[in-house]
Amino acid sequence: MAGLLITPNTVPSGTNADKIADGSVSNTEFQYLNGVTSPIQTQLDGKLDESFGLVSDTLSFTDQGSDVATPSAGFKNLYTKAAGLFYRISAGTVFKVATNPMTAGGDLIYGGASGVETRLANGNAGQILQSNGTTLAPTWVDKAVDSASRVNTPNGHGSTNNKIRRFTNVNLSTSDITYADSSTNGGSWTINTAGLYIVTYVDRTVTALTDRFGVSVNGSALTTDIASITYAQGYRAMSGATSTNEYSSVTVPLYLAVNDVVRAQTGGNINSTDTNSFFEVRRVL
Repeated sequence: MAGLLITPNTVPSGTNADKIADGSVSNTEFQYLNGVTSPIQTQLDGKLDESFGLVSDTLSFTDQGSDVATPSAGFKNLYTKAAGLFYRISAGTVFKVATNPMTAGGDLIYGGASGVETRLANGNAGQILQSNGTTLAPTWVDKAVDSASRVNTPNGHGSTNNKIRRFTNVNLSTSDITYADSSTNGGSWTINTAGLYIVTYVDRTVTALTDRFGVSVNGSALTTDIASITYAQGYRAMSGATSTNEYSSVTVPLYLAVNDVVRAQTGGNINSTDTNSFFEVRRVL
């Protein structure tokens, strides 16, 4: 076939690849070229070396509720967020870190049913966070402001409970505390709302030289000088006048329960009747 000119038109289709060049390329290998749209070497050079660098892509996770082993051992920790869920990938295990139920500034997260992350919306200005015990959700509550009972102008003692002071004038009264005055039993403050209270008592003697006065709670010895009663009998705090017409005061913080009864108890000789002598029970929390 000397002198025969071979052109693309004279080469029949279906020619085996081993008839091309040195014949080392098979038909299968040659067919891999099908679909190539740009220089092959350029595409290879553009591939990222897997030993370094970053790949930007979307990671998709499924919350399975437990640890699942997926990556190969030896990978470092990876933190990511997908669909509001946070994940940590460490040593071949995927851990769900936490959900983020917060939607606004000031929100808090607490453990809801079975410990599931739950949103607590921000409260109103001045409110405080209150635990409701057991597994109940916390709530925002109003802080007590000017929740107090205040009386002045003492009026002797009860005729039966003769160490319990009485007061004529009620300056302030709120629903947390109820004041009652009795000619026989003396004055008493009944607690309607449990909480932390500050009790202040100011008094003086007019004719007696000295006497003691103070605060009792749920007292059982209401005809006994406060200086002689025990804590179990109701003693909580005491002060005293050391000279005639000298004002003295006593202040004591107390946690008081519903239906606790607070009284101004003395030694029986305190006898001022002016407006500067007063007794106040104030709720602060």
